Order: sequence, then structure tokens, then C-alpha cells
Amino acid sequence: MEELEFSIMSRGDDPVGDLRPLLDQFEAEHRCRIRVKPLIWESGWAELVKVALYGEGPDVSEIGTTWCASLVAMNALRPFTPREVASFGGPSAFLPSSWRTGILPGDDQLWAVPWLADMRVLYYRRDVLEQAGVDEQSAFQSHQHLMQTLDRLRASGVATPWVMATSQASLIGLHNLASWVWGAGGDFVAVDGKRSLLNLPETRAGIRAYLELGQYLSPAARGLSIYQSDALFQEGQAAVALSWPLALVSLRQSAAPPVKANLGAALTPGVTFIGGSNLVVWRHISRFSRAREDLALDLVHFLTGTPAQSAYNLRTSLLPVRPDVLEAPPFVADPLYRTFVQGLKTGRTFPSLPVWGLIEDRLVLALAQLWEDVLARPGQDLDAIIAKHLGPLAQRLDLILAQRS
Repeated sequence: MEELEFSIMSRGDDPVGDLRPLLDQFEAEHRCRIRVKPLIWESGWAELVKVALYGEGPDVSEIGTTWCASLVAMNALRPFTPREVASFGGPSAFLPSSWRTGILPGDDQLWAVPWLADMRVLYYRRDVLEQAGVDEQSAFQSHQHLMQTLDRLRASGVATPWVMATSQASLIGLHNLASWVWGAGGDFVAVDGKRSLLNLPETRAGIRAYLELGQYLSPAARGLSIYQSDALFQEGQAAVALSWPLALVSLRQSAAPPVKANLGAALTPGVTFIGGSNLVVWRHISRFSRAREDLALDLVHFLTGTPAQSAYNLRTSLLPVRPDVLEAPPFVADPLYRTFVQGLKTGRTFPSLPVWGLIEDRLVLALAQLWEDVLARPGQDLDAIIAKHLGPLAQRLDLILAQRS
């Protein structure tokens, strides 16, 4: 019996549970065994770098959408042939934003097949907005609209009008920030990856707008992880939360009754951040039998196909990457899912560059330091804080990127 090792990124206490029914079906149809190896996001990249360096480990892996280009640069991934790409349905079978994360700029070669989509979204209490005299149709149309909404909520006596993750350094914060930077016309790095754009006025304006939201965090809402932030909203202690689709199942199942009865969702101001994960086949699989390689391709085909996308995504609250699934129930009927779908169709991903991992690491640390300064002494000059942290970082990144070009 042929056997494959499949590494996935952990979500929740039982990372394999939601996926197991699909894998059981695949094993029965292909008379094989799939060994699942869960990795955690905090150390997953380091684990996969070891696989790339030593050519040993999983046959198929789930990877973050920004990891593809670095693994390609390490000559670690098996490319998908044109025939295999056609068997997946080709580019038109997937969301354009997701498809682009599996190819390198200026090239059509597919290295990673889109699997799951993530994004940033605002959850809000309809009843609380109504009591404050806020029209939910226009409440979040722009950053200024959002600020006005939060001002009115605070003026109406809401103790915590806004909650979001501002704790330790993590990718969550950078994903949150992206919408505001892109919405202001800024960016983090040039298209060719040869220089940073942190000193652009538009980038600074987007960062400043994002940090302005700190004034609406009550003491209880400061320094929280995204899970703690979601819990505060779920318990009915906040009016608006910056979060992700992953929170929706908990909100609908376990939130306080007033939250469940009045739950609304809106896109973030600016440009919606789209993240998620892809599936890759490792180059080292060619050392084994052709049957094993074919089985790996079959697994990728199975998990990214329409039936599996329909079944798995509803269990996880992560989103499908296939338009045909998004255009069917429950996504077309559920108003919250319709908001998600709109964001997936209009949103944007981080660039697929080999240097992005380096840039991402530095930005995550800088953002954590920014929030530490902003929350420690409210009312400070935000432009001065941004210049203090990002000016030196931009110089360091420019030197590093110039050497790598």
C-alpha cells in the first residue's frame, strides 16, 4: 500500500479532525495511507526550510501564500506541468488573487496550488450601531467613516467601541495593517523587490491611520492577541472587531445572545488583505516511485477540487479559492459570507518575492514596537513614532535588498 506524508498548518485543538473525513475518502478511493503531520504557524516556516535544505520530510505540504517564492529559490518544489495545471482547472478555476501566490512575477509556471483563503473583516453589533445613530451601510466605507463611527459609539457611552490584536509580534498585525497602507496608496516593497517603500508619504499615511485606531481601545482591549480580541467581541464587550473569517463559527455558536442576534460584517476600509495557504509537492519526491509522485498529485487535485472545497471550508471557516464554490450556497445566500466573497474578489495579497520573508520578519517586529510605544503613552505624535521606528528600518532594508538584487 502506497503511503504519503502530508504536512498541514494547525488550526485549533484538533487540526486533523475537520480534514479526516476527506482523507478517509481519498484513502478508500486510492487504496493508500496518508500520514498527517501538523505544524504550527509560529515555527512552520522554519520546519519547512529544513525540508527544503535536506530534501527529507513530507511529500505534500500546506504552505503560507507568501512562502512559495522562497522555496522556489531554494529549488525545493516540484513544478506542475501544463497538463497537470489543466487538470486542476487552470487559472480561471481559482480566484485570481490566490492563483498569483503560486507563481512568480513575470512567469506562468505554477509551483503551488491555491487551497484556502483568509482575509480581514470587520464584525459589528447592529443593535449598538443603531442605538448610537450610526447607519451601518456607510459606517465603514472609508477610514474617516470608521473614525466617525467609533467617535459616535464612544460618545453614546460604549466603553469599548473597537477591538483588534495589538499584542506580541505576529503576522496577524501585519495582515491587519496592509488594508490601511494599500488604501492610502502605499506599499511595503517595490514590485521588483529591490527597495523598501516604508518612507513613501502614502505608506506613512496608511500606517498613521491604522495607529490612530488605538485611541478607541479601552484599557481592557489593549495588548490582546487576535483570539483574546475575538473573545472580547464574542462576549458582547466590544462594538466593532477587526478579525478574520475563522471567528465566524465561534460567533454563531458560542457568542452572547445579543451578539449572535445582531451580528454584522463589513470589509475593512481601503483594500482587503487576502491571505491563506497553498499546496505544494516537494521536489525530493522524485527519488521515490512514480506511483508515489502520482499519488501526491492526486491528493492535491482532490483537495483543491470543487467537492472537497465545498465540504472542508464550511468546517473550518476558512474560505474556498474556487469561484464555482463561492457562487453556490451557502455563500450566495448568507449575507455575512456574501461580504467575504466580495472581499475575496476585490482584495489583494502580499507579493510573491523570494525576499518577502525577510521583509515580513522585520515589519512584524517593527509593528509590535510601534504598538508598544503608542499604547504606553496615548496622545503622542504618531508621525514621530513612525519615523523613529521605520526610518532606520527602511535604511536597513534598502541595504539588504540592494545586496540581494
